[in-house]
Amino acid sequence: MMHDDLPLFRAMSKQPDTAVVLAFPLNRRVGKIRRVAEVLSRKQGKDASSYWNRQCDWHRADLSKTILTDDEIENEVDHFFDAVQQELATILYHAQKTNNDKSNF
Repeated sequence: MMHDDLPLFRAMSKQPDTAVVLAFPLNRRVGKIRRVAEVLSRKQGKDASSYWNRQCDWHRADLSKTILTDDEIENEVDHFFDAVQQELATILYHAQKTNNDKSNF
């Protein structure tokens, strides 16, 4: 039996020669998470909301170029949100610790 007789091999031979590779998942993009958290830590109110919404829109648009479903994309953005919130808490903790250390002198 020749491999031409097998449907699997016919399907595989029709696959494109190129692929799009994205750094995945969003909640593992440490540099991006830290940068977004740093910027957010300096913003308040509408400025912070606007910046956050732009980041989410950009990630949604980027991920929509993949084979992910809308639900999977929202899941990625939700996990990114959690990671940014955790980084914001870390930034706040270190800022408070630094201020406490300075006041002890």
